[in-house]
Amino acid sequence: MQILWSYVAFGVLTLMAALTVAGGAPAALTSASAAVGID
Repeated sequence: MQILWSYVAFGVLTLMAALTVAGGAPAALTSASAAVGID
């Protein structure tokens, strides 16, 4: 389970970074909230 969380955290950070670079900071925050809410 800890490995899963590592992948989830890495994925969220990568997604946020990509969306921020693309100018989508609000979308990144929404995605992060959704990811955290899954588990």
